[in-house]
Amino acid sequence: MLEFMRAGAVAAMLATSPDAGTMPSPLSIRGPATAAAVQVADPWLGADKFQHFWMSYAVTAFVFAGTRMAGAETDAALHIAVPAATLVGVAKEVHDRRSGGRFSVRDLVADGLGVAAAFFLLREVR
Repeated sequence: MLEFMRAGAVAAMLATSPDAGTMPSPLSIRGPATAAAVQVADPWLGADKFQHFWMSYAVTAFVFAGTRMAGAETDAALHIAVPAATLVGVAKEVHDRRSGGRFSVRDLVADGLGVAAAFFLLREVR
């Protein structure tokens, strides 16, 4: 039944298409949205990037503090905190993608900058 409906939709679009006889793109089958209309603005300096930076910074610092309190040396604590914070940032983007959102490389860059800033500060802790 679904294939029949899809075939009818394609046939109707071909009949009303100005360039009848060519196959419509998959985006036009779903509706009037185009690739340009689907893309969401993702500015490099948006509030979202600020939040990603500071959350990654905080996760790195908290994991570092927790491992230090557990008795780890500074270098060992950094070797745990940096990958943990990186994993949290990547997991957030994967979750966004799976829940219907977008996977943002710009968010990951902000996450990486937050982890790096925390790393350079925390490596001086003795």
